[in-house]
Amino acid sequence: MASQTNFKIENKFLLFEDAITKEPVLMYNDSTLATGFNFTKSNIRTSFPKNLERNYFNSYQFNIKEKTYLVDAGCGPVVHYQNTKFTRIDKSFLHKNQYNAIPFQKNDKIYLWGGYGLFSYKNILTKFNFKTQEWGDITQNFENEIPPAQSSKTYVKTKDKIYLFGGKTQDYKNVVKCKYLSEIVWEFNIKTNTWKETGKHNLEKFINIKDGDKTFTFQRKNKTIILKEDLLEIDIDKDRIQLFHQRNYKSLVAMVYHKTTDQISYVYKKSNGKLIGVTEDFESFKGDLIGEDSFYAPRKIKYELWGGLLLGILLLVWILYKRKRNQHTLFENKIVYNKTTDAFSFNRKVLKNLSEHKKRILKILMQNQKEFLPLNALNIAITEDPKKESYDAIKKRREVLLKELRQEFSLLLAIDRDTIFETQKNSTDRRIKEIRLKIEIEIR
Repeated sequence: MASQTNFKIENKFLLFEDAITKEPVLMYNDSTLATGFNFTKSNIRTSFPKNLERNYFNSYQFNIKEKTYLVDAGCGPVVHYQNTKFTRIDKSFLHKNQYNAIPFQKNDKIYLWGGYGLFSYKNILTKFNFKTQEWGDITQNFENEIPPAQSSKTYVKTKDKIYLFGGKTQDYKNVVKCKYLSEIVWEFNIKTNTWKETGKHNLEKFINIKDGDKTFTFQRKNKTIILKEDLLEIDIDKDRIQLFHQRNYKSLVAMVYHKTTDQISYVYKKSNGKLIGVTEDFESFKGDLIGEDSFYAPRKIKYELWGGLLLGILLLVWILYKRKRNQHTLFENKIVYNKTTDAFSFNRKVLKNLSEHKKRILKILMQNQKEFLPLNALNIAITEDPKKESYDAIKKRREVLLKELRQEFSLLLAIDRDTIFETQKNSTDRRIKEIRLKIEIEIR
């Protein structure tokens, strides 16, 4: 059974779950709260921190050890709620930098990945430090693949992993517009901060995730719910999608799921524009099953591609033949990395004096030769024990290694030291220094 409000809700409202009571809290005007599953505990007087818009805190909400934290939609301000009181706990500012990011928790800490802001899409990972009360960037593993900068409202969470798909990114052919990414699914390992591709999703068969309609994503038991006009249940472990109707369709504006009672509280807009608050059992909200299929699209090679594949094989054989005939000159005067032996060479002579740390740095830069990387992305290559080493020690080691690489390669290639690497400041955050490899390294 659903229960709904009988008081006026204004457009700038705030809806979330109280971590202590596990009940919904609705701030429906400048200084009034309604609590409880039936919203009968209304007209509770309160106030929201000055200079903050409460309706901007509907996007990122975290319940950690019976504490409720609300984060601004663009990242920055963090508000703690307890016993009808709102308290700002950060020393930050309005970042306006991570709208529609992916929120998650790790070791009772708050994280945001990606998002949009300041005229650009992001693939950064940020974390709120409760001690310093500030946000900071977290290094991701660049030795593996990392998804393109994007914002997304569609993703799947499990205990240790996040599956990202359906995002949008910058359209560099038309900078005032965005473009939607392909059907590739990216898996993020929360424990190791690493990424990898896992396949292509099958969602377009069920819903259109490439429009601007309101989308809600939340976890229910071992499944992820994506709610638009219809309701999509994803079981990533079983590779299954099930699509359901809303039993009684409503134009949802905001919602929160209560896992303790398996209920949802939501605000929807009626045809006359009036906003209504409702609490309802999830099973009564979910309508009939429409269809189901696998989450991942099957990997197929169409028959008409076999001819092209055979032609490609013949072309490859010819290239390998030509390469073998000219192998005495093919790699002359070039630095070459051999994946089989994990060795760098010059003029077919292995660079034996190249330390392991330098090799790791080169491999990270080599795998991203056309892109600028944050200098901090190199830290993973030179850190022996992150628990025992200070950031300053790692930074100093990185500076020394880069200086030595410049010197060694300038002598080896007989070129100026400043032409080995290219550096710049990040276009959106001038505090971040970036680097890329300017010389070419062949990979065999």
